[in-house]
Amino acid sequence: CGGFVAGTAITDRAEAYAPATEVFSLLVPTMRASRAGHTATRLTDGRVLLTGGWREASIGQLASQASAEVFDPATGAFTSVGDMATARVDHAAGLLPDGRVLVTGGSRLDGTFLTDLDSVEVFDPATGTFAPWATPMSHTRATHGLIDLLDGRWLLVGGSDVDLRPETFDVVTGAFTPFAPAAADRARFGVCVAAFGSGDVAV
Repeated sequence: CGGFVAGTAITDRAEAYAPATEVFSLLVPTMRASRAGHTATRLTDGRVLLTGGWREASIGQLASQASAEVFDPATGAFTSVGDMATARVDHAAGLLPDGRVLVTGGSRLDGTFLTDLDSVEVFDPATGTFAPWATPMSHTRATHGLIDLLDGRWLLVGGSDVDLRPETFDVVTGAFTPFAPAAADRARFGVCVAAFGSGDVAV
C-alpha cells in the first residue's frame, strides 16, 4: 500500500497478492491518505493498521503526517482512526501481546529540518486512538529495525542517529534498555532485521 511513484508523488492506491496464483490485483478502494515511509501492522482481528508517513503537501513539497487508518480485508475498506500524537515517517511498529500496537521513533519534518524522535506511542484498536507511551527509547531512532525476540523482549537496532547503541524493549515492564554494540560495529540506517530459528537475529 502506498509508496513513492515518481519524484515526490505518493500514491493512495493499494494492491493485494494472492499466493495461490502469484498475482497482484489493485484494490478498488483507495487509502484515506497517500503515504510513504509508513508502517503496516496486522491486528489480532485481521485488520491492518497504517500509521503516519510522508505526504505530498504540494507539488515537490513533502510533509510528515500523524494520520492513521485501518484496512479491513473482510470489507476491503480503509477507515480513518485517531491521529498519532506526533507526525512520524520512517518509524517502526509492533503488535503487543494485549493486541495494542507500539509505534517507536521515526522523524518529523519541522520546516526544512528533519528531527529524529525518541518518543513512543501506542494504538488501542478497541478505541481507535493513540496515547503516549510512558517511557521513551534510550535515544532517537528513525529507519531502524524492530523485531520480536519471542522471549518477552523486542530488539531495536540501527537508525539515523550516530549513536550506535542497540536496545531491548520489555513487553511486561514497558522499559527500553540499551546495551553495548559489537566492537567492530558502525552506524547504520535503513537496516533490515531477520530472526533465525535459534532465536538469534541478523542485522
